[in-house]
Amino acid sequence: VLNFTDTTGVVDGMVASGVAGIPDGTLVLSHTGVAVTLDTNTTGVASGDVISFTSMTTGFVEGYTITGGSSGATGIAAKVLTTTLNVKNVTGTFASGETITGLGASTAVIQSVPVEQTLVSQYQHEVGQDKVLQQQVTPIVSSFTSCNFGIAVGTPFDDAPKTMDVMTRIERVEPDLNQVGDVTLSVIGRSFAQDPDTVLNTYTLTPTESFQDTVDQQRILKLKFESNAIGGFYEQGQIMVKISPGDERSSK
Repeated sequence: VLNFTDTTGVVDGMVASGVAGIPDGTLVLSHTGVAVTLDTNTTGVASGDVISFTSMTTGFVEGYTITGGSSGATGIAAKVLTTTLNVKNVTGTFASGETITGLGASTAVIQSVPVEQTLVSQYQHEVGQDKVLQQQVTPIVSSFTSCNFGIAVGTPFDDAPKTMDVMTRIERVEPDLNQVGDVTLSVIGRSFAQDPDTVLNTYTLTPTESFQDTVDQQRILKLKFESNAIGGFYEQGQIMVKISPGDERSSK
């Protein structure tokens, strides 16, 4: 709650300009004669320059180009406040004292040198499968990796004898994934327990493929499944692998 003496022109739902401790773009929830109650920053104001101005003739409109009369600088109005504009995608440098124009007859005189603004980002989780920032949509990378397995090490074949110390050849993978978008399969291996993992090969699994033939071998193996596609999604079923004894055991 901010206390001050004059609330003339304050309207519920307006956007408050940021001061110390208040994120720019904070919504006005309610007001009385001497107090204004602010909401959290939920407006998604775009990062950019803040332009303070006076002598505004008509209101500027969000989403339209703002042009400096003398500097020729341009930017997109991301948020229009009472006496400030939040401008993004700026080209050139706006100048103090110049007249800026917008959609139609919108004009104003810049009162002070534009300043760079750092804004607070808020994210809504568990909505869709992608990262959405303004008009930009990018995938969210996700993956899971199996445990180690192989003829020499046993797991997950707990009842298998471990006396045959040879490399394990993986011949086929049946992914059994309920998936949307492509999934990358990485075959990872190492010779001994303390050796670093090495990606032996990668394969692209499409939603329509029921198996993937492979040509990889190593003493200790594991599989990594990774989704990095727009709208990507997957649920794991019972993944099957076909393995056979490979070359003689690794040595250093």
